[in-house]
Amino acid sequence: MITCHVVTPRQGATTWGNRNIHNGSRSTADEPVISETNHGIAFLVPGMWNYEFCMTAVNGAPESGKSNCVVAPRPAGS
Repeated sequence: MITCHVVTPRQGATTWGNRNIHNGSRSTADEPVISETNHGIAFLVPGMWNYEFCMTAVNGAPESGKSNCVVAPRPAGS
């Protein structure tokens, strides 16, 4: 679960993902700007620990640079 702080309807965030950390692919914006304070990202296949996730903040039209990116922890025994 990704949590962000949205104050006004013009503020929001974009989640970035789908970058496989093993093949050098580029990250892509997952969805349109979200304005909820919580946003879930789910994978239907095992191995989400192979992907990197980042966020950008949006305030009207301006958009921030990407946050520090994170990789989901790999479950024990996988």
